[in-house]
Amino acid sequence: MENTLQHIENLWKCSKSRLRTKIKIAHEKGWSDDKINSDLKPEAVDLVDWLAFRKEAESLTCIVKSNKYKELRSKNKLAHTMSRKGYARLEEEMRVRSGGADVTRADLWIEGHKNKKGRPHSDEIARVVLLLKKNINECQMRSSTSTSQSINKDPIAQVFGPEHQGRVRGLGFGVTPTSVRTSTQSSILVRKLQGDFQRLEEKYEQLAELVRSQQMPMSSRQQQSNPPNLRGKKCKIFDWLCTSKLVGEGEIESDDPMHLVDGIPIGGGAFLVYVETVFEPNAFLWRNQNDWITLDNALGEIIP
Repeated sequence: MENTLQHIENLWKCSKSRLRTKIKIAHEKGWSDDKINSDLKPEAVDLVDWLAFRKEAESLTCIVKSNKYKELRSKNKLAHTMSRKGYARLEEEMRVRSGGADVTRADLWIEGHKNKKGRPHSDEIARVVLLLKKNINECQMRSSTSTSQSINKDPIAQVFGPEHQGRVRGLGFGVTPTSVRTSTQSSILVRKLQGDFQRLEEKYEQLAELVRSQQMPMSSRQQQSNPPNLRGKKCKIFDWLCTSKLVGEGEIESDDPMHLVDGIPIGGGAFLVYVETVFEPNAFLWRNQNDWITLDNALGEIIP
C-alpha cells in the first residue's frame, strides 16, 4: 500500500513537472496569458488553483531549480529507454517471452537501455553493456548460484559498484538492498521446500504403488505372494517374535491372502493354520482372535 501511494505521488509530481515545461515553452514562443490559460489548464483544475500554480511555476525560485535539474539530467549518460513502463513491467514482459525463466537484473538493465531497434542508444551505454555481458559470462563459467543472486557480487555490482542505501539498480521503484536480501533468502527456502515436496511426492507414489499391489486380483496376488497348492499341507509354527523358536505344528487351511479373519484380510505371505500340537503354550499369537492371546488358547482351532 505504501509503495502504491508513493507511486501515485510520483505520477502527480511528474504531471506538474510536464505542465511547468509546457508553460516555459509557451513563454519562449511568446504566447499570451489568455492562450496559456485556455490551452494548458487541465479541465479538472479550478482557475484559481491554476493561476496559483502558474505563479509558482513562473517564479524565479522555480526557474533556478529547473535549470539546476536540467543540468544534472544532461550529465546522465546512462538514461533508460523505458519511459514510464518501469523495470517491474519490463521484467514481467521478459519473463513471459522466455517462457517463465528467471530474469537477472543485469539482463533487465541491458533490455531497459535499448532503443527501438534493440541496440544501446548511446556509445557510453554500449560500453557498459559490453562490460556487463563479460561479467555475465564469467559468472556463468563459475556456475555459482549465490553469486548470481547476490546484489553485492552480480554483474551489475561488478560494473557499477556497491548499491546506495534505499535503492537497487535494475529492480524498479521501492526496492531496497535489505528487501532484496530478504527476498533472496525466501527464494532459497522456497526452492528447498519444493525439493522436499518433490521427494515426498516420490515417496507417496511408492506407497501408492504398494497399496495398489495389495489390491491386485486374488489370482495375481496368490501367484506373487504364496506358493500354490499349500492347502492341507503340514507345517511348523514358529514364534513370530523369535522366528528360530519352534512353538507348534499344524495344517494349512488356506493360503488366500484375501481370506477374512474378523473382517480383515490375512494379507500376502500369511496362512490360515489348524493348530494340532503346541510345544510352547505361552507363545503369543500373531493376531489375536476370539480373545485368544497365547497358542494354547488356539489348540484345535484355526488361526492366522
